Amino acid sequence: MGGTFDPIHQGHLHIARVAMDFAGLNRVVFCPTSISPLKQDSPPAASGADRVAMVELAIQDEPRFELCNLEILRGGVSYTIDTIKKIPGNLRLILGEDVMASFENWRDWEKILQIAPPIVLCREGANMVDLGRFPGALRVEAPLVDVSSSMIRKKISEGSSCEGLLPPKVLDYIRENGLY
Repeated sequence: MGGTFDPIHQGHLHIARVAMDFAGLNRVVFCPTSISPLKQDSPPAASGADRVAMVELAIQDEPRFELCNLEILRGGVSYTIDTIKKIPGNLRLILGEDVMASFENWRDWEKILQIAPPIVLCREGANMVDLGRFPGALRVEAPLVDVSSSMIRKKISEGSSCEGLLPPKVLDYIRENGLY
């Protein structure tokens, strides 16, 4: 499960758990991106080291969750295809339906389908993407947590409460390090 994780929040963790339970996954590997190729004009607000630290704090009590910091260590623009080639095992890529809508713009998206067919989390009743175009993609309808990293960054910058939106250890880290 890749993403900017700027910061990681309860919605990310919820999606990982739903995908894991629905598809019978043994583990979910969280991979913070260095720079998203589709968001090069808006780099992450927090450093790669801070985002890795926040992911570590968010997943430390869930033994089935792991961190992969390959993209942060590599630096520069991160392409999913480069990362999944380096992760051993049978893989599935966990995506939200909103992200899947732009999947055909990803580098080597057809190869990604072969190596790590997506599990696509969709809001119940929503149907933004015809997954029939993507062999092996699995659609999972689930109630999703209405939260985004940009919403959290805005709340923090305004001094509003983010209680319940972030794992408590992540919120403490943000406060201690003056992020956002």
